[in-house]
Amino acid sequence: MASLDQEVLLELIVVAQTWGIQPLLDLGCKTVATMLKGKNPQQIRDTFEIENDFTPEEEAAIKKEHEWTD
Repeated sequence: MASLDQEVLLELIVVAQTWGIQPLLDLGCKTVATMLKGKNPQQIRDTFEIENDFTPEEEAAIKKEHEWTD
């Protein structure tokens, strides 16, 4: 499933959830988890084209609150 286009993969996950196809949902979510594994927040944003809308102060506060994740 890793060779699927990212947009198709995410649509497949939505369809599997909507139609209640648990094995397909599990496989899709596992594929996304594998894509995220070992990446830092900026790499994840880049992978999924997510805009960082936190101010530097907000980001510092979040990092401090969740230091255990490093």
